[in-house]
Amino acid sequence: MWKYRVKMSVSVVAKNTCLTTGEGPYWEETTNSLVYVDITQGDVHRWNSVTNEDSSLHLGSLYFFAVTSDGSDINVYV
Repeated sequence: MWKYRVKMSVSVVAKNTCLTTGEGPYWEETTNSLVYVDITQGDVHRWNSVTNEDSSLHLGSLYFFAVTSDGSDINVYV
């Protein structure tokens, strides 16, 4: 049973940037960025919450999730 209620809001931040999102988007706290993959297109995306920009890197293969190691490098896993 929940004792406390927390008010939260949800909003779309990166609309129509990929066809199929991977297993789990990863929030990179040091850069305030969301890292996620487009499985079918083989792209790794990084949405920056400070600049509101979405950048991507086309790797051309099926990847399921990506995480950052130190806020700059992205490790991609199949």
